[in-house]
Amino acid sequence: GERPARGPGAPHRVPEGQFRVATGLDGRSEHVPNMANISLGVIIEKISSNDKDYRYMATSDLLNELSKDTFKADGDMEQRICQLVLKQLDDTSGDISGLAVKCLGLLVRKVGSKRVEELVHVLCKRLVTATSKQENMRDTASMGLKTMVAAVPGGEIAATLANVATPELRAGLVQPNALPEVKSECLEILHDILYRFGSLVSAEHEKLKEALLPELDCSRAGIRKRAIHCLSVLGISLNDSSLADLNGALVMRIKGPTKADLARTYIQAAGALSRSVGYRFGRYLSDCVPLLIKYCQEASEGDDELREICLQALESFVIKCPREIEPCAKSVTKLALEYLRYDPNYADDMEEDDEANPADEEDDAIDSDAEYSDDEDTSWKVRRASSKCISALFLARPDLMVPVYQETCTLLISRLREREESVKLDIFATFADVLRQTASLATLNDNDTCLVILKEEVPRIVKTLVKELRAKSVKPKVASFTLLQELVAVVPESLATHVELLSQVVRDALTEKSANSYLKMEALVFIKRFMESTPPTAFLSQLDVLVAPVTSAVADRYYKVAAEALRACGQLIKIIRPSAAALPASKHVAEVYACVSSRLSAQDQDQEVKEAAILCLGVLLSTVGDHLPSELPKCLSMLVERLRNEITRLTAVKAWFMVAESKISIDLSSVLQAVMFELITFLRKANRPLRHASLTTLESLVTGPNSAKIDEETINRVLTEGSALVSEEDLHISALALVLGKSVLSKYPMCVATVSDTYLPRALTLVASPLVQGQTLAELKSFFASLAQVTAGQGGTDNLQKVLLEQVSDSSSKQSLVSVAHCVAELCVVSGAEKCSSTVNGLVERLPTVSIKLQQVYLFCIGE
Repeated sequence: GERPARGPGAPHRVPEGQFRVATGLDGRSEHVPNMANISLGVIIEKISSNDKDYRYMATSDLLNELSKDTFKADGDMEQRICQLVLKQLDDTSGDISGLAVKCLGLLVRKVGSKRVEELVHVLCKRLVTATSKQENMRDTASMGLKTMVAAVPGGEIAATLANVATPELRAGLVQPNALPEVKSECLEILHDILYRFGSLVSAEHEKLKEALLPELDCSRAGIRKRAIHCLSVLGISLNDSSLADLNGALVMRIKGPTKADLARTYIQAAGALSRSVGYRFGRYLSDCVPLLIKYCQEASEGDDELREICLQALESFVIKCPREIEPCAKSVTKLALEYLRYDPNYADDMEEDDEANPADEEDDAIDSDAEYSDDEDTSWKVRRASSKCISALFLARPDLMVPVYQETCTLLISRLREREESVKLDIFATFADVLRQTASLATLNDNDTCLVILKEEVPRIVKTLVKELRAKSVKPKVASFTLLQELVAVVPESLATHVELLSQVVRDALTEKSANSYLKMEALVFIKRFMESTPPTAFLSQLDVLVAPVTSAVADRYYKVAAEALRACGQLIKIIRPSAAALPASKHVAEVYACVSSRLSAQDQDQEVKEAAILCLGVLLSTVGDHLPSELPKCLSMLVERLRNEITRLTAVKAWFMVAESKISIDLSSVLQAVMFELITFLRKANRPLRHASLTTLESLVTGPNSAKIDEETINRVLTEGSALVSEEDLHISALALVLGKSVLSKYPMCVATVSDTYLPRALTLVASPLVQGQTLAELKSFFASLAQVTAGQGGTDNLQKVLLEQVSDSSSKQSLVSVAHCVAELCVVSGAEKCSSTVNGLVERLPTVSIKLQQVYLFCIGE
């Protein structure tokens, strides 16, 4: 296979097509080898080798060359490469043909439209003419076409590919005696083409529709399924007239007498079409919905699949056409509620279970796994589809569900004891959707009818969920806690009477050996939200039940469980001490402190756990810090350390804010200067949330009980750094900085000179900005009012009014004039009625003698 050696005097031969023409220094043309074509020439030579390994390596090298951004071949080389790749598709080695398929995906991006047309034509011909014995040729041609369709970037090449492939694949679909396998591959590729480039083959739309509709009657279920997919994506590109014809054809097929399997196919096609075309399907609902309801009600006893498909199609109609479904919503709702009870093979009067003995609940739960089960029973599919249809109705049109809210709630509660676990989980999800929509129902209808109904049903819901939480299966337990979370969000006050029962099931979920991480997480999230929304006194009697399992969960190996447990501990602390006056459950303080401290002290912790532990320590110190005299210095030092750590500093600032806002007396003198220094430094950082948190924490510290321990130098630094943030670049931060300056001024009147030097120039610049309004303007007014009150004895009001009016110039915007007027008026109001009168008289007197801009601002001032 090696080429003969070239003699020492023989000229270097460049293969045909592997050169380019260039101009030499003497102006004459000369042949210069094209290095890309030379390397391709070597690859092409090796591809023709009889050695399978040579062919594989050469095809792999070709793939690498084609994947380079710098690849460029002339017309002849493009043609040779395309021919070789097509040849490699037929290689006896599957590895080599697989590489050739990958080459096609790159070639479609690298070669011209003419080559793409040739490739597509050859591949389509191979696909549609393949016999039953040419399975490899059919499969490689199909994979090649799918790869090209997926890889083509769009534009002219995409139009060429789509317009060449579509008619040939359609012809292969309708050819006499076409193999089912060929039809199946043609349908798959047509689906991909129509999905990406349906609008580029508009000339083929009608022909495709005529070719695809008969395939719905095919005896092979796989071909019918692919035909449905093709029709659904074709519908996206059809105009209204063609879409109406397509839907009319489907309706006629549904109406006509037909076999059950074909009826299912037609209904599936209608549902798929509605999912793809969306609201455009709405005009055909009046024809389709009654037919589907009729099919669902008249289906034979064992035809659960037909009922399921009807309900799935109705669900799609509701989701995609929420406005147009209104005339049919009542009948669809009635059908869905009817078939949510559908269980012909099992008699269980769930709705009469309310009076059952509570002592038997645990025994019933234990026996639930031994209930009736039949592998051939498919009625669960109908109940699952009904559940999803009800969910769609509540999500799409909650306003239409108010009349049936009572019936729906009652039925869903009874069906929470569904015997099929997959259906049970769907019913839980549906009930959760109903609960989420309940608040919006009350808002939309301007009444609380649904909330009243839901509150009445809470005892039944809790009883049913507690029974599920005592069963063996884990997934329904997780779903039960999720549902309880939604219930707490909608009617929190209604669960207060069930604190004892719900606390016990949370304890059981956290302590039982079979509990997995997801169950623990959901239980902790629920109990945290439950404690947040319920008066603390309701939980005082349950602290002995909850504290031990929650604090034990803090040590869980899974970081998300540990983080949720720490958040729940934060709520437990607030229950341990509901007010600053009393500490009714002091025995639990040490237990909570120990678990939080152990997490904070550990070195290798997940970020979420670190943050949750820091925040929990902040709650602990701000709530019961005075009852931890020996541990307090260590805790404060830990918080200072976290403040100096770049990873945890933001969370630590939030924790210090809790400590600063605490209503109990905590001596911070040992760490106050260090904390103030770090917070002042943070005001210079680019991290906006950090600046935001630092400003609010500084404001709490300078106005809190420890403010007397802050020296004057630190206060001056606070004013200097805080004033630098007053600008129109960030109005929200500016407002917080103004609040800080005003608080310092109120607490430390002796710093008025520093405020005048730092804050006042910035505030005057900001008031002249056209962007100031809302909260920032309100804080500006409050700042000027505070400054006027502190300097009232030195004529502060007059001076401030003067400098405010000096901010008005000929270029001032209307908004800036309004801002100045607001501030001037605020100064007058805080200075008393006499000052208001004199100011108005002065403005009126000067009004005729000033410029137009000043006249405008004077009038605004008088108006304000």
